[in-house]
Amino acid sequence: MKKGLVTVLVLIACIGVLLLSYLSWNEKVKEAGAEPVNRPIKQEAPAEGANDQAEDPEEELEKAAAPSGEELSNLTANLPESTVEMLMSRLDSEEPVQLLAVGSSSFEEPANQLADALDDAYGGWIETDVQTFSGTSESFMQDGIGEIDWKKGYDLVVYEPFTLNNNGLVVIEDEQEDALEVRDRVREEVEDAAFFITPPQPIHEPNYYLTQINALHKFVDNRDIPFIDHWKQWPDADSDDILDYVNEEYQPTDKGVEVWAESLKEYFIAS
Repeated sequence: MKKGLVTVLVLIACIGVLLLSYLSWNEKVKEAGAEPVNRPIKQEAPAEGANDQAEDPEEELEKAAAPSGEELSNLTANLPESTVEMLMSRLDSEEPVQLLAVGSSSFEEPANQLADALDDAYGGWIETDVQTFSGTSESFMQDGIGEIDWKKGYDLVVYEPFTLNNNGLVVIEDEQEDALEVRDRVREEVEDAAFFITPPQPIHEPNYYLTQINALHKFVDNRDIPFIDHWKQWPDADSDDILDYVNEEYQPTDKGVEVWAESLKEYFIAS
C-alpha cells in the first residue's frame, strides 16, 4: 500500500516538473517576441535505387513543369517589367524560382493560399516558403531574420512589415529601416531579386494605425518598392462592415483572409 502511494507521489512530482519546464519555455518564447511559423514542406520518400547525387537543373525543371515563355509572359502581366525580365532569365537558364513570403502571424493564411495558387498556376516552377513571426519588426530583426535559410537564394520576396504589431512600440522611421535591411539581406544572396511589400490587414477605426499605413505608402513610393495594396478590396475601415473581416483581436476572419489572399493571387497570377 505504502509502495503504491510512493509511486503515485513520484508520478505527480514528475508531472509537476514537466509542467513547470513547459511554462518556463513558453514564457521565454513570448519574451523573445518572434516565433517562427513555417509552411510545412512535404517530404517524399526516395524512389527505390535513388542515389544521393543532386539532379541536374534540366531534370528539376522538367519535374517542375515550367511554363513556356508565352505562358510566363501572360501569367506575369501584372508584375513590374524588371521582375518579368528576371523571371524570364530564370526560365532561359532552366532554374526553378524561389519565393519567400515573410511577415507577421496574420500574414500566414493569405500567404499559404498564395503558395497553393502559385503552385497550380506555374506548375510547381515557383517554389514558395512561408515564414511568419509574432512580435514587432524590431524583434524580427533581432531574433527572426536569422531563422530564414537565405542560402536558398530567394528570387521573389513578399514582405509584410509588421506595421500593426509595431503600433505604439516601433516608430515609423525604424520600421522603414527594418524593411530596407530585409531587402538588403535578400539581395546579398540574389542580386536581381524582386522585393515586394504588402501591408497588414485593416482594422476597425484605425486612428494612428492609419497614419502608419499612409507613411508606408509614401515610403514605398519614394523607394520605388512594388506595393501589393489589398486594402482597396476591404470594406471601409471606419464602417461596421469591416467587423465581418477582422475579429476583436484584430485578426483576419475567413472573409479577411480571402480578400487578402485574392489580392496577392491577382498580382502574381494574371488572368
